[in-house]
Amino acid sequence: SLEEMRQEFWNLIMHDHPDSLLLRFLRARKWEVAKALSAAVNTLQWRIREDVAGIIRDGEAALNTRPLQLGQSYLHGTDRNQRPVCYINVRYHNKELQPFQDIRRFTIWVMETTRLMIHAPVETADIIFDLADFTMANMDFKFVKFIIQCFQAYYPESLGVYIVSSAPIFFWGVWQMITPWLDPVVASKFHCARKLTELQEFIAPENLPPRLSGTDDYEYYYPPPRAEDDVRLQDVEGREAHQATFTAISDRFVEATRKWIDAVRRSSSSNDDGSGSGSGSGGEDAEAIEAFKARDPIAAEMSVAYFKLDPYIRARTFYHRLGVLGEDGSCDW
Repeated sequence: SLEEMRQEFWNLIMHDHPDSLLLRFLRARKWEVAKALSAAVNTLQWRIREDVAGIIRDGEAALNTRPLQLGQSYLHGTDRNQRPVCYINVRYHNKELQPFQDIRRFTIWVMETTRLMIHAPVETADIIFDLADFTMANMDFKFVKFIIQCFQAYYPESLGVYIVSSAPIFFWGVWQMITPWLDPVVASKFHCARKLTELQEFIAPENLPPRLSGTDDYEYYYPPPRAEDDVRLQDVEGREAHQATFTAISDRFVEATRKWIDAVRRSSSSNDDGSGSGSGSGGEDAEAIEAFKARDPIAAEMSVAYFKLDPYIRARTFYHRLGVLGEDGSCDW
């Protein structure tokens, strides 16, 4: 329904500036507005079908936690551009022990959790595929296709770089089978670290683990969920109050956006009939610029309100339990 789509749109925004999210779709579709709109609608429909809100709400307790227990996929630290880094230890992947639907839900959970760690001006995250001890038993083409689909269709312009390290020679035959699935933009973000020290071009050694040529003494640890962490998920009154606050602010943002659009139209009309003062100076142009800027503090309010709402709609992650993610949206590695 239209109401479901509207709600899912704001679910998708989370703490982001709405402009930032919409610009992702525009950039991914080469600034063709109709294609960008179609892609955004497709993403909203996909999120409803996949019940992304439910995956977030139920959290790790509803996931196959084998990947978390093994450290198959985890986020830690940032690259030289302050982008969060996701490490994937491919040797732990076993499609026989992780049905596709399980790994699909897990991947969505990771994508949504990663978004909590990305704050403006940073807009993307990195992935390191560690192929040490990789065998064909670890290869899962269905899973690879799904990840590619996520980055190209459902989380556009969210990928900084993806780097393959410690790849055995036979992997490059596999890679030739994968590359036709990649669009040129995603393909351009691929890097191969044939020597582990090449990773340091992207990530400072103090932020890399020793197994990848770094000096970071971080040791992966997974603390399981605790019931007491998520009591707010059951607090209907609290959730409704924080949701109402977030909705009221988002409504103000929409209204401010309408005012900006109206100001732009007046400016355009004035310039067309020759009565305007020219682009970038005075008159209606100044009104449009001020209307545009007036939206930013509202977006900032919305971000604060989102993080107050978040514990009522999202199970706490193990990054919250470890103190990496703060209740205010801060991220401290």
